[in-house]
Amino acid sequence: MTPTSWKNGVIAHCRRNNIAFIAYSPVGGHFGKAQVEHNPTLKKVGQQIGATPFQVSLAWLLRKSDVIIPIPGASRIESALSSIAAMDLELNDQSMAVLDRAFPT
Repeated sequence: MTPTSWKNGVIAHCRRNNIAFIAYSPVGGHFGKAQVEHNPTLKKVGQQIGATPFQVSLAWLLRKSDVIIPIPGASRIESALSSIAAMDLELNDQSMAVLDRAFPT
């Protein structure tokens, strides 16, 4: 969950210039989703707020920057609806600090 786009300055550039950053495959895609699903930090925060690790990762991205637009893929309607629910998650400052330590940008 630590995209190189933070490290190489792309997101900072987008923020400075009010450009949307499309986060393609934000929860790992077909091959990386197991890492998100089994990540202990995402699971712990998810348990605290009643969300899946995938929803937590999407909510984290949405709160990190208003220029980030995550576009998770979904092969089932349930997955799409679950991703949409991440928009309504409230990650408090403590949860954000835990996630930021686990996934430094």
